[in-house]
Amino acid sequence: MQPRTRQTGFSLIELLTVLLIAGILLSMAVPAMGQFMDSNRMAAATNEFSTAIHLARSEAVKRRANVSMCASSDWSVETPSCSATGEIREGWIIFVDSTPPLAPNLNVPNAASVLYRHGPLQEGINLSLATTTAAIGGSEFISFASTGFPFSVLAGNDGAFNFQFCDHRGDKDIGQGIAAGRWVQVTTTGRPQLHRNRAEVEHVNNPTGGC
Repeated sequence: MQPRTRQTGFSLIELLTVLLIAGILLSMAVPAMGQFMDSNRMAAATNEFSTAIHLARSEAVKRRANVSMCASSDWSVETPSCSATGEIREGWIIFVDSTPPLAPNLNVPNAASVLYRHGPLQEGINLSLATTTAAIGGSEFISFASTGFPFSVLAGNDGAFNFQFCDHRGDKDIGQGIAAGRWVQVTTTGRPQLHRNRAEVEHVNNPTGGC
């Protein structure tokens, strides 16, 4: 006669308890993961944008030329152009605009003058500018002289100096005083500053008005 074996396993109550705990942990983890992904997208977008401004400024100094960064809806073609009514969030280009004493005019002379091109911002990322005066041809732009200093006005049109990045989280504080959105401010010397503290991003001194 063979000895009887004892079967072990979960009871129904134990299984339901495990499932309940797993459901609670999952409900806590999903929002946290969503927040993490949103923050990564925002950081990537603003870092790429700030790097592009740095590039435009440094190339202007290195080449002793005027270098512009402007909105471009046809950024992917061989010889793109500054969009007549374009928004920079739809794509942008950086190009050698002219050589002093000639003034920049936001006309791309040829494909070789294009130094950098970037497509639209990631879906869900919105970009607004503080500038209200229409830019040349309606295109949003910022242009740097060979000194590295930005032109505040070209042919009576304002360059952009304040860029506000927002997403569906609006003006939310995501923890430790950090804002969900970002404010990229180009100083009078041409250096971009990235503001991430909510007290700064949503402050009245932010010309864009924050998120």
